[in-house]
Amino acid sequence: MAADAEVEVFDLDSGGLTVAFLGSRGSDGVLIHRKDKGWEFHASLSVTWDGLHQTVYRNYRADQVKRAELEDRGISWPDPENYRSLPGPKTWAENFCSEIPAESVPKDILKRITSKPVAVHIVLQEDLYETGFGDGKFLEFHGAFWDAEQARSHLEWSQDEQAAQIAAGFYNTGCAYTSKEIELRRDGRKVVADLKLDTYEHYDLESVLAALDPKSASRRRRSCIVPFAEVPPALLERLRKLPHGEMAECVWVVYQSGEGIGTIPRAAYWEEGPAKELAQRRKSEGEGHFFGAVPLTICAHQPGERLVAYIHWHEYALSEVLALLKP
Repeated sequence: MAADAEVEVFDLDSGGLTVAFLGSRGSDGVLIHRKDKGWEFHASLSVTWDGLHQTVYRNYRADQVKRAELEDRGISWPDPENYRSLPGPKTWAENFCSEIPAESVPKDILKRITSKPVAVHIVLQEDLYETGFGDGKFLEFHGAFWDAEQARSHLEWSQDEQAAQIAAGFYNTGCAYTSKEIELRRDGRKVVADLKLDTYEHYDLESVLAALDPKSASRRRRSCIVPFAEVPPALLERLRKLPHGEMAECVWVVYQSGEGIGTIPRAAYWEEGPAKELAQRRKSEGEGHFFGAVPLTICAHQPGERLVAYIHWHEYALSEVLALLKP
């Protein structure tokens, strides 16, 4: 039973996963049990390991499982010796791509990158609910800019949008925004980045370059706010009549999402039925990407003479939805 001391098994509170950490608090990696494959190994310091490690040892969102209980389920207790020689990242930064072929970089961006390091300023977003009560601390990529002032402006804009949502009465534990400088340089036929990644940070060179591209959808500021003056009168009158005491969903958005296009609202309805019918029809027509229908709450009952919606992660702008709604 000596190996038992080197293994800790847990059932996660969310997702229905059973995981096994190897070594002292997972120092030798983690296993995820798959019904069809058995134990699946992920090395320590990998992105998967980090997420599971935070869930169990940082936020305590798991229940420990003893050997007898696990075997009663028909699952074998893992032997750590089977996984000691498997490779994995030696540093956190190894999880994220930091070089790509120069030929794949848009010309407008490539001409600004020389053999000498060029500064780029990025903005990161941390969901404070996830940090405190969810799956853990993750600083996700939120934008990239050539100029520090542009990055600061984007950060302040993001904070203002969040403040407007909270003032409108939306439940929002908030996000924290930070900015930092990284460096890009040309190395022969490659573009190489010094990403300066710290623990909890998630971004790579490809995401940074995509955000720097002026043609990219990620460059758009997708605001959740629209002033009353910019809303057609008939539409504004109908929105003001909707109940907001319980923050009931009031409109339905049909969206299209996929690699390279982000999330684009394609239609908006006052009722659920037509929205779901359209989303299902688009799927069956095989138009590519993914189509779905989601509810969206819009608050018109607040000071400031403006509409405010709760659009998580700013996947699209409120103005885009209003343009699709018919009074």
